[in-house]
Amino acid sequence: MGRLGTSSMLWAMTMALGGTVTLRASTAPPGSSSPTATNVREASWDGRERRGDSGAVAYGSAAGKSPVVFSDGFEDAGSLADLFPPDLTRWTELQRQPAENVVELSSEQVRSGTRALKCSARPYDGHVASKADIGRSGLSFVGGDETWIELWLYIVGGHPLGSVFLLDLEAPGTCTSAGACPGKGAGDICTSPGRRLYLSGPSGDWLKSDLGKWCLGKDFYQPAGAGKSLPTDRWVRLRLHVRFSALTDGIMQVWQDDDLVIDARGMTLPRADAVCDRLQVGITANGNEEAATTLFLDDVTVWRMAPWWFQERGPLRGLTTLPYDLSQQAIEDTYDFIAGNADLIAFHLDDRVPWPEALAGDDQYHRNVVSEIDTMVENIPPGHRIFVSTTPQSTARAGELASYWSWSDGLPLPTGWESKTLDDPEVIAAFTNWCRYLIRRFHPDFFAYAIECNGGFTGLGDPAYHQFLVLARQVYATLKAEHPSLPVILTVQVGSFVAGGEGFLDLTASLLELSDYVAVSAYPYLLPDPDELLTFGDPAGIPEDLFSRIAGLAPGKRFAVAETGYIAETLDIPELQIHQEGRESWQAAYLRWLFGECQQLGAELVVWFVARDHDLMNETLQKMGVPLAPAHLLWRDTGLLDGQGNPRPALRIWRHEPRPPRRPLHRPQPMP
Repeated sequence: MGRLGTSSMLWAMTMALGGTVTLRASTAPPGSSSPTATNVREASWDGRERRGDSGAVAYGSAAGKSPVVFSDGFEDAGSLADLFPPDLTRWTELQRQPAENVVELSSEQVRSGTRALKCSARPYDGHVASKADIGRSGLSFVGGDETWIELWLYIVGGHPLGSVFLLDLEAPGTCTSAGACPGKGAGDICTSPGRRLYLSGPSGDWLKSDLGKWCLGKDFYQPAGAGKSLPTDRWVRLRLHVRFSALTDGIMQVWQDDDLVIDARGMTLPRADAVCDRLQVGITANGNEEAATTLFLDDVTVWRMAPWWFQERGPLRGLTTLPYDLSQQAIEDTYDFIAGNADLIAFHLDDRVPWPEALAGDDQYHRNVVSEIDTMVENIPPGHRIFVSTTPQSTARAGELASYWSWSDGLPLPTGWESKTLDDPEVIAAFTNWCRYLIRRFHPDFFAYAIECNGGFTGLGDPAYHQFLVLARQVYATLKAEHPSLPVILTVQVGSFVAGGEGFLDLTASLLELSDYVAVSAYPYLLPDPDELLTFGDPAGIPEDLFSRIAGLAPGKRFAVAETGYIAETLDIPELQIHQEGRESWQAAYLRWLFGECQQLGAELVVWFVARDHDLMNETLQKMGVPLAPAHLLWRDTGLLDGQGNPRPALRIWRHEPRPPRRPLHRPQPMP
């Protein structure tokens, strides 16, 4: 919104208070206790180290609040034993067979956080299966149940991978009836059968599934001639959907990154009365006689209800972490609301860059900076997509550098930086390093390196525009070279106070050349224009081409709404000469219009900026004697919840509006 950009509210809150108020959401991640090494028992005769009764598993703090059954990223563990707490909220089983095999916490390869699980298994000796895996019991899936699983694997390459088993869904103690499997013997056979995922195929690197340790049930293959090799020496995301059945109506679907590689129907349970109680991941068996195998495992999540990535629901729906008050409770409530009402969490790091520290390139930032980012990372809801936004520009969205972030944000630029321009080599180097740091910390699914970047330039002839262009070209090229599959984005406004008409569109089109998506910022109850501030109450008056004219500037790119909102109460700011009627029904009507536009334009995501109105924030600031900047009021009444936390009609639309099928996630190709 031009010089009244989105970050004005954030700036008003922090600067009015003379600095940052650091609020940390309390977390109690599963397994936060630290058991001793004696909690992990010695291997039994079959090589499996067991602990606890698999029927006595509590599902941790997520139970009753979300569809997540279990989630672990291997953080908050000082040793391997810490993954097996007495309360059974983390892992329950470990296999190392023979004893020389390795299962350990490691920082050699990490997908997120600081640790992953390393599994190394010797070659198969022709007699006893070689295993190095970790397991979770107590899942209790029966016929008719469904589960969804996501995990990340990094397999060390350079050797054959055929017959390496990666995941088992087992029904322990399930027995065949006498004589049911003649080839296995005449009596009952009691094992731990279940669906297994392993590597096979012409080159030994295609994912395949069998109903292991059972004489019935067909194998599930990739399509002949169209299989996809599992990459090595990089992180790969695996997702599974299983519908449990002992009949032919069972389902197993497997996604390798964004590609559906197995889509099969058939038996997924060995018997109608079987209970799939155990998940094992890692190297559940190395059947390869030629080479040892090493892999790293990270970010394992199991759902009992369909997560966002399975539901064909149109655009991802995201919310920012902006709280409704300066309190611990407000922070916790906001993260809880995001967990239950969004697919995506948006971190909006606007107008704050640790300039000199970033230039040093050693990731040694002020403890306040690190603490705030720690809080954000620690509180990402399991399974949510992550959108991180930062910018080198100030809230004027022109040539001024973003404020300094150190012991507080919103600080004046350090000595020597106040005269620098965006095309200064040190500015470019510092901002590039800052982007790299954020990507390493958050592992985002979407990354914006500039926010509303077209809002303050007067046109293509603006010297500040050319300075920004120098920076953007270098930052974009560097990030794409280092992260070719990460959508790297700059966001743009749909209007400007200082540029209009064809000049504004030409300016915007030139900037979109340096973005993988067309990502817009729009609050259409107020639309900036060089001649006047256009205001709308009833969204029926919003220009029909508000989004499509911007999307049309780069027709080959995916569309996204990077931030938006709409007032549900009357907006009255005499200092800015703004008086605009607002109604809850109009907010709901805007949301319906928004989703219609997203459908027409094939939007990948939409972010609603304010979860709950900021009435309590204003009251707190007034009690503290802090004067409110007029811009602080612009977004006060745009929440999906009102000031008292009551749901507005728009929230029901946000949650339940029918969503058209969403196209597969666009992954930009590496730059030539």
